[in-house]
Amino acid sequence: MVVASNKKKKKSDSHSFIPKPDEATGPFPEAVLLRERKVQEDGRLVPEFADAEEVRHYEVVYLIHEDREDEVESVNANVQEFLKEKKGRLWRFSDWGMRRLAYKIQKASRAHYILMNFELEAKWINDFKSMLDKDERVIRHLVMKRDKAETEDCPPPPEFHTTGAEF
Repeated sequence: MVVASNKKKKKSDSHSFIPKPDEATGPFPEAVLLRERKVQEDGRLVPEFADAEEVRHYEVVYLIHEDREDEVESVNANVQEFLKEKKGRLWRFSDWGMRRLAYKIQKASRAHYILMNFELEAKWINDFKSMLDKDERVIRHLVMKRDKAETEDCPPPPEFHTTGAEF
């Protein structure tokens, strides 16, 4: 009887949940580009943004809960007021209306879709995302960085269909 010996070396796991000193942390680390690190008196690091003054182009799609359909104008006004306050510029605004969701979100099977393209200083994008997160009428949102301003009209995509029965 031949017995195979296990002579493989075990790899040590070096994973840690503690952030490394050069790691960006926070709710939206993708927006943080650090140039130089300064230390406060209490020992905490003060981030200095490499492109904080740079104006970037963004696209956002946000969904408003079907029970809050009468408040769509109010949500849109809040978003546009934020952009105006931060000296942003709105390039495109498309109201796709009430559409069926692929799956239920917060017990809603439909939602009001809004698509916007805008430009904003990079230092304000985290505040913009937080504003959408805190608004209980907005059930989902996705903000994407774009290379250039999109201005042409964008019709809504075709309606989602399932093979099963209507829910």
